[in-house]
Amino acid sequence: QKNVNLAIQKRKIGFVFQDYALFPNMSVKENIFYAATSKQKAEELLSLMNLENLAKIYPKNLSGGQAQRVALARALAREPQILLLDEPLSALDFKMRSFLQDELVKILQHFKITTLLVSHDLAEIYKLSHRIL
Repeated sequence: QKNVNLAIQKRKIGFVFQDYALFPNMSVKENIFYAATSKQKAEELLSLMNLENLAKIYPKNLSGGQAQRVALARALAREPQILLLDEPLSALDFKMRSFLQDELVKILQHFKITTLLVSHDLAEIYKLSHRIL
């Protein structure tokens, strides 16, 4: 079979981990550009995720909501066919979590990417999902 054992960088899968897994030695912009398929895509994501004013900031200086948006932008920068989200909002307070759920719905609708979400929060699952397993 063709394309069964692809190198990691060639796989069309985006990941957002519970702890975001951002590169601490790279700024917001560098984190996104590292994964981007093009400079244009990276710039689009900086704008779409409202991260332009944070472009030169390093992950240790970001709030939880900001770090989550950077991690999502970096995952989307690879232009994945499927997006895996592992408890992406669990570390956030209720207000930020609710706000980012709404943002996530808009972003996923914009990119029309099949997404697999793992969460222990039933309200979040119902808000973000079309199918529940």
